[in-house]
Amino acid sequence: MRTYSICALLCWVAFEAAVGGLVAAPTGQATQSATAPQRAPSAVRPPVTTSAPQSMTGTSVFNVFSPSAPEAAGKVVRFFNPSLQYTLSYGDNLAAYNGSDADSAVHQLSPSLYIQAAERVVVRYSPTFIWYSSKELQDRTDHTLSASAGAGVGNTDLTVGNSYSRTSLPLVETGRQTLQESWSVNGGANVALGERTNLDLSAGVGGRNTDEFTDMKSVNAFAWLRRRVGSTLTLSGGVGASKDDVDPGADISSRQAKLGAIWDPGPKLSLSVELGVNSSSFEGSGDDETTPVYSGDVSYKLTELTTFSLGAHRGVNSSYYANQMSDSESYTLGLSQRLLGHFNFSAGLSWSKSRYLEKDVQAGVREREDEYQSASLSLSTMLMQRFSVSLSWSRARNLSNTVGFSRTSTLWGLSIGWKY
Repeated sequence: MRTYSICALLCWVAFEAAVGGLVAAPTGQATQSATAPQRAPSAVRPPVTTSAPQSMTGTSVFNVFSPSAPEAAGKVVRFFNPSLQYTLSYGDNLAAYNGSDADSAVHQLSPSLYIQAAERVVVRYSPTFIWYSSKELQDRTDHTLSASAGAGVGNTDLTVGNSYSRTSLPLVETGRQTLQESWSVNGGANVALGERTNLDLSAGVGGRNTDEFTDMKSVNAFAWLRRRVGSTLTLSGGVGASKDDVDPGADISSRQAKLGAIWDPGPKLSLSVELGVNSSSFEGSGDDETTPVYSGDVSYKLTELTTFSLGAHRGVNSSYYANQMSDSESYTLGLSQRLLGHFNFSAGLSWSKSRYLEKDVQAGVREREDEYQSASLSLSTMLMQRFSVSLSWSRARNLSNTVGFSRTSTLWGLSIGWKY
């Protein structure tokens, strides 16, 4: 079979993001929301209203690619900005390829290249080589590749991006190591309708392929109208739709309408919120599954050395299993603290719940529900400006009403990185 790419629950530490699949959060989490393109207008163009975070369109996991702002204005081309990271970790009760639990040391080597040209053309590529001491887990080489470009035409800012990944991470939703390929091609246009108003349009196509679970091809489109109110508040409203072609299984169509706001009163506090409703239906079924969707993020800088963050998200995604979609909500709490002038400490807590909605539910059969909890700690520092060292710990627990999906895993890690 063929299938789609993973979107793991937001990790609050760098190491957990690198090896997050070992204790990965459910793929169908609403935390798969992506940030809308933050477009940097050129010097000769009037400023465009900052875009609010844009959540998934319906069940689609493919979002308009967010191009990176230029790192060094005036440098036309920056070739081969390499980096390298090695991570040694040990975890218990990791989800193996055959669905069983395994204790294993994990070696991970991740070189990467970053190329930037003409300020708004960016290409990134990174292979990741992973070796396990346990024979229950399969060694693998993962690949991630992305490219993006942007240009201003009159009062319109245009962006285009594509991405490809091949991974074999253990996933909570499947309960095992899951080999999958994913790809996406996305585009967007931000049209300035005045100094305070802009129209943000986006569209994308993508797909996922797996060996054991469903394949999916997706198309989606979304339109936002945004209005700057005063100097600190941006209000927005948007509508969109998506269509997921699932094989095997029934296709899923979704419609979504949302209202959003960004409040940025000063350097210490920032807040973004989206609220809306999503209506999804299986092909061949006359019933729509209508659910509220939301996305909220708050960041508060208590001091120059201490930052707190909160997040709340809910969304609907197509599942790895045929004739099934997931309704997931998640909440996160994070702390970032600078210590002794040289060390960065971070801590995170997260909680999420996923309901797997089936097309045809037999009487007396209970649909699968998962409750996922995780905690993480990390301590890192820089050495000689180009080297980084970090220690990390994370613990994740998934409680499920379905046999084979409950698991508690703990992961310790040491990571050493170098960046040119």
